[in-house]
Amino acid sequence: MPKQKIHIIGIAGKTSSAIAKMFKDLGWEVSGSDQGMYPPVSDFLQENNITVTSPYNASNVPNDVDTVVIAGNALIVDPNNPEYLKAKTLDVPILSYPEVLQEYVIKNNSIVVVGNFGKGTVSGAITKALSDLGLNPSYMVGGQLLDFSESLKTTASDWSVVEGDEYPTPPLDGSPPVSKFFYYNPKYLVLTSAEWDHYDKFSSEQEYVENYQLLVKNLPEDGLLVINSEGKNTAQLIEHAPCKVVTYGISKESDYLYTDIGLQPYLFGNFNYSNLTAAYALLTEIGFDHDTLVDSLNSYQGLEYRMQKVFDNNSTIVIRDLAHSPVKAQAALEAVRQNWPDHRIVGIFEIFSSSLKTKSVLSELHGKFEAADQIFIPKVDAVERINKENRATGKEIVAAIGEVATYLPKDELLIEALLEQTENTVFIFMSSGGLRHIPERFLESLQSPK
Repeated sequence: MPKQKIHIIGIAGKTSSAIAKMFKDLGWEVSGSDQGMYPPVSDFLQENNITVTSPYNASNVPNDVDTVVIAGNALIVDPNNPEYLKAKTLDVPILSYPEVLQEYVIKNNSIVVVGNFGKGTVSGAITKALSDLGLNPSYMVGGQLLDFSESLKTTASDWSVVEGDEYPTPPLDGSPPVSKFFYYNPKYLVLTSAEWDHYDKFSSEQEYVENYQLLVKNLPEDGLLVINSEGKNTAQLIEHAPCKVVTYGISKESDYLYTDIGLQPYLFGNFNYSNLTAAYALLTEIGFDHDTLVDSLNSYQGLEYRMQKVFDNNSTIVIRDLAHSPVKAQAALEAVRQNWPDHRIVGIFEIFSSSLKTKSVLSELHGKFEAADQIFIPKVDAVERINKENRATGKEIVAAIGEVATYLPKDELLIEALLEQTENTVFIFMSSGGLRHIPERFLESLQSPK
């Protein structure tokens, strides 16, 4: 029997390259394309012998392909992508990213973790625990798990764990965009928080919360909702669940309290303690053994760039974190202050996402960075699609944060400023982007002989 053939349009992303590897492991013949190819994804695809072409061209799509996947922003950049137009003439399935997960990863015992805090960390903790229990789950986590070599895997197990993103994706049939988590059919749902996020897609907090409300309503009667009693807007969601509900937390009265479960984890910070409690609560309710869960969660290392220590000589500590919004930066800084109360705390916060570059977000910045002794804002690149009068400048951003903040648009000057005082200091780099390799350059200078 000939191998199944799949072509992935927009293969150069972290998640889409993981899809390519998953199908390669399933024995499929995999090809893909993108507008440009760069390390580390290009290296990853080459190492796995996956054929990649660039730029987009209709001839890149094999005439005898069995399935086509549209990934990344291929159609956002160009709705008339030539490869997509050709695929539509071939009478084969054309799948979006969440549809791939729905068809190849989601299992009968579908565990989905949602919320705008900690869903990747919780998903990874549950995945590790189920693996340690010998259940070999299928899983997808939107980041690199430090305990696993892959962030996406499909297995023959009847269990799956998926990080459920609330960001809407446009269906390929032209119907209105829906949040990705609606594709994942959860039987077991963990909900960490429903604090308004993605302002560019949800026009109000009410619209954002109602999205979660619909997800909760769709749970099966024999399902389970595990919900954070301390999460924003979570209390109002409980009444919509048609199934059993249990709560968890670190201080507020809950069915599962962090202080009661006997963890001594590798991860630190109250929000990580909350995340681990969520995983413990879910798996205990399902019926798994306490001692095995505690051992697994204690040794869990988390995700790359999720409060990840990349340098530590006791005096100087460097942390990478994907905090991309003011509330996430606040949580990260408070965790650092909690863990290193006697150190100087310096935060570098990149204004990366377009939703942070509008004047409407300036009010959200005030009071979120008080746990730091100093905050640096690197260069803020303009987004052309935001009207000039609505764009927030670097100077306006630091003014909104307060006296603790400094705007340094020149990377060399920023690195020099960081190196001025490194003893007894924790540096935390916060960005969902690459920060133009400032962290790597800073580390190189920090470790070079004086």
